[in-house]
Amino acid sequence: LLLKCWFLKLIWFNKETTIQNYLEILKNSKIFGIFIYQDNGSIVYTNKTFNEFLGYDQSELLGVSFYNLIDVSGENLEIIKNIAKRRTQGEVFSIELKEYVLIGKNKIKVPVSIFAYTIEHERKPSGLVVVFNKTKEKAYEKLFFALSQINQLIIRQNDEEKLLKSVCDVLVDKVDYAFCIVGRVENKIFKPFFTRAQNKDNEEELKSFMFEIKAQNKCKCSASKAFYSKKVSYISNVVDLKNCMSDFFERHNISSTCAIPVVKKLKVAYIILIFDVIPNIFDGEYLHLLNEIQQDLIFALKKIEDEKFFWLTNTAVNEGFELVIITDENFKIIFVNNKHILISGYTKKELLGKNIINFFAIDKPKTFKKELLDTIKNTGEFSNIIKYKLKNTSKDYYISMFLYDYMAGEQYYILIGKEIAKEDDLKEKIFKFSHFDQITGLINLTTFEYSIELFLERAAKQNQIGAVIIINPIQFKNINHAFGYDVGNIILQNIAQRIKNNLRQYDIIAKLESDRFGILLKDLKTQEDTFVVCIKLLNELSKPYETQQGKISLSFNIGLSFFPDDAKTAKDLINKAQIALADAKTKGENQVGFFRKQIEQESSKKLKLKAELELALLNNEFIIYYQPYVDKNKKISGAESLLRWKKGANIISPGEFLPILEETSLIVDVENNLFEQVLKDIKEFNIVRYIPISINLSLQSLMLKHIKDLIITNLKYHNVDETLLKIEILERAFLNDFNYIKRLIDEFRQNGIYFALDDFGTGYSSLSYLTRLNVEFLKIDISFIKDLQNDKTKNIVKSIIYLAKSLNIKTIAEGVEELLQFDTLKSMDCDYFQGYLFYKPMPKDKFFELLKNGG
Repeated sequence: LLLKCWFLKLIWFNKETTIQNYLEILKNSKIFGIFIYQDNGSIVYTNKTFNEFLGYDQSELLGVSFYNLIDVSGENLEIIKNIAKRRTQGEVFSIELKEYVLIGKNKIKVPVSIFAYTIEHERKPSGLVVVFNKTKEKAYEKLFFALSQINQLIIRQNDEEKLLKSVCDVLVDKVDYAFCIVGRVENKIFKPFFTRAQNKDNEEELKSFMFEIKAQNKCKCSASKAFYSKKVSYISNVVDLKNCMSDFFERHNISSTCAIPVVKKLKVAYIILIFDVIPNIFDGEYLHLLNEIQQDLIFALKKIEDEKFFWLTNTAVNEGFELVIITDENFKIIFVNNKHILISGYTKKELLGKNIINFFAIDKPKTFKKELLDTIKNTGEFSNIIKYKLKNTSKDYYISMFLYDYMAGEQYYILIGKEIAKEDDLKEKIFKFSHFDQITGLINLTTFEYSIELFLERAAKQNQIGAVIIINPIQFKNINHAFGYDVGNIILQNIAQRIKNNLRQYDIIAKLESDRFGILLKDLKTQEDTFVVCIKLLNELSKPYETQQGKISLSFNIGLSFFPDDAKTAKDLINKAQIALADAKTKGENQVGFFRKQIEQESSKKLKLKAELELALLNNEFIIYYQPYVDKNKKISGAESLLRWKKGANIISPGEFLPILEETSLIVDVENNLFEQVLKDIKEFNIVRYIPISINLSLQSLMLKHIKDLIITNLKYHNVDETLLKIEILERAFLNDFNYIKRLIDEFRQNGIYFALDDFGTGYSSLSYLTRLNVEFLKIDISFIKDLQNDKTKNIVKSIIYLAKSLNIKTIAEGVEELLQFDTLKSMDCDYFQGYLFYKPMPKDKFFELLKNGG
């Protein structure tokens, strides 16, 4: 508006006064930069503000062609030169309003809006250009978008490293900063952890981008300041600042930088470095947004840490022993259960931070510690009877201690123990021989069957899926014959440990007869998940085993059976897994066998499709088709965006892959990408016609915590009117959590975004819920339209339309393929119609042409 006002003044001044008077008014403006050019774009006048925008002194730009200041090339530059030439020849034509990036001193880049007009200056036709610096607007735009994207990641990620990598990728790939580096400070050296660059050629350089973190009186870099202050640090313009990164800034035309320290346990765990080519893109005005990003990331890491610690303590406490202790990797106690405190007489303060070895009444603590570590390393668990020191006495406890690997470089030890009386010593040993394998320390077949029965009892009540796996090393007896039973036992122990390392904490592992192992996988989502576990186990188990005699390689077979489909008792499940093992042997080495061939075929097909879908998302193979809907006069009133998979030269409809996509979190990523593409397309469609476009959202996307903020932020970012976006949800979505969906619909409606219920009439509670949902459209399901010749169906459709009218809800009939259907629905006063009778789904370019031609 300001720019338009200035140009209205310009036109008026040209008529009423001299251009010199006008320049006198503008030359002292602190908001607008101006310059005047003549032949070949040569600059003959600039005001102080324009020079400051680009970092030049008053006279440096005089005589310079402004063509050299605009960051365009090729065809676009020729267009600019042509316009400039026409103005310098005296041609007066419509005012230009454009957005460009100007290149300033030291190659800084400045986003601007410009107005241009033809004037007479010093008795020569000239071009007058008024420039408005959009750096602040771009800065806010980027930071708001960055905040919304990071919040979305925080909701979906529960892994620390994956979250940080995704943040790094998003800040460059979506928010459009030049570089991002996530790094750690080790021994005062900043080392990259994850890196991302707009120009992929720079990725390798970023990976080796290390520098010393120095005190602030020695180095002015934002990373050092962020590390020592634990606060967000930024440099608005690096041009005149010399620090440890100056060479890097100059080489890549970096103008501004920001460092966000991510604090964990009161220490800076990571620093996120962001670089951009635009000066002042980070500034004190935007500090509150940067601080919010920092606090969100700190909160996310704490949440992940809390969840991790919860599972640690939960694992230990649920063992149900009298002593439950967790130590760090140095055996210092970090957790004890309440029962231990009650029995031992110690306070929690007296226990935490102490070394667990000090509580064992043993003669040689160092020797015992080595034995303990060696046993855990070789077998995965240390079990023995130990005299444990209480506050005022010592008692014999049967303890079991094992290693818990949370993630790379982070380990804990969990100890559980039960007091034994001397007279119970023999009973304990008998129990151990009766229920545990003496070589691996795993439970035996009898206890395995009992564990399965306990699970089946619960699973039957809760409709859970389970699987029994039998693992058989091929020709294992040859190892015993060639190298002896001691070597064979060590390999069995290593097999047991590898199996443990690749399963969940609550899955059951057993050592069965001979050299076979058994696994009970609990609480599965789908049977196909088991196949993934088996492939992972085969890959790990078939790796060579280190022995004193050298590396020994083994092959394996796996047999599978499922509860409840294959059997409903422990013995039957084990027997059928043995039969499946025979099936695996017929296929060869390192193969998985199934009790039912159908499961094998379905699992392989689904897993292959899942892998293809992950690759398709990575390669941007998901595209959008548009299917218009029309009014009673057959004129286009809107369109629905539809998901398609462009696989090579083929276009695959969602019916073939959407069910698998919805089983995974991939559907959220796919819908997010397509949503952004729809917004870009809407802007393109607006060139010829303003037309509402509807998007389909799955239940997974609707349940995202910040889905409303995400959609509204994206609409603002792409400058799309809210009324041009409609959201379609399936009727079954609100049956999952009606109150949440109702609240979501109401919140969106307050922001000008309306919902449509898709496939209406196919659910169980359609009419009872309809009066309570504030929706704009009902889409009558295709099954009703196909059966309109049936009088009962026709009456149902007529009732739906009548009810919708009474609730002020518009109706769209889906799947209209025949003229008779159209006439019948029109006579019922249906509002809109969608189907092959009018238009099939079509690619964006064809839909755009359709709009250009008036439909």
